[in-house]
Amino acid sequence: MRACATDGDLQRWLHECCEYHAQNISAERTLVFECWCLWSARAGGDPGSRREWATRMQHAGFHRVRAHRINGIRLQSWALGMVMAERRRVAADCEPGKEKAC
Repeated sequence: MRACATDGDLQRWLHECCEYHAQNISAERTLVFECWCLWSARAGGDPGSRREWATRMQHAGFHRVRAHRINGIRLQSWALGMVMAERRRVAADCEPGKEKAC
């Protein structure tokens, strides 16, 4: 895995996975961060911490609206599907009787 993701990586992720800088849209912050982590890992990078990501997002012009949402961004449908599939995979791995500890 290569070093922490760069601002250029953030811009590529925004372009590939998100609709952004439009009025009247917002997204759940946790979903957007999970998407960033999945995308970054698939690109061979280290997504860094949630705090580092939040700082980069603020520098890119995105701000929290309420405690759990980010204004001006939403995931493209395929990217949201990727996050939801990963959540289902993790939940299945954590079912009672599975060896993997969660």
